[in-house]
Amino acid sequence: MTTEFRIYGDPKPEPRPRAYRRGERVGVYAGTSADGWREQIATAARPHVRRPITSPVGVTVEFFIGRPKSHLGTGRNADKLKPSAPMFPAGKGRDDLDNLAKPILDVLTNVGMWVDDGQVTDLVCRKRYTTGQPGALVTITEIHE
Repeated sequence: MTTEFRIYGDPKPEPRPRAYRRGERVGVYAGTSADGWREQIATAARPHVRRPITSPVGVTVEFFIGRPKSHLGTGRNADKLKPSAPMFPAGKGRDDLDNLAKPILDVLTNVGMWVDDGQVTDLVCRKRYTTGQPGALVTITEIHE
């Protein structure tokens, strides 16, 4: 069985844990920058949860990243892509694809899509620029032996 749904919003990577020290106390805290994105994932996924999947699963995620304004022209060319604009959202300073996928897999576990994200045996991820609505398209396929 295959399930597909769209998540709307700006994809956010899983924040790295941060360490702190206050006097003698040392601790670690998780960033909250992806909390809104996590809620959007849960909202989009919940209607598609029937029962927790117990078999291995394949997941395909296509991320749609909004283009920066610097990629577009100005004035009457404001809706046209500059010839110098990169085709793909790649390079230093761009969100790592594996960090973008992590919140999706974690939230799908939390909403009961499957028992554990360790069941994911196939993971295909892509990130592309869009001039439309940013977000992600998620396809989940149960793998039967």
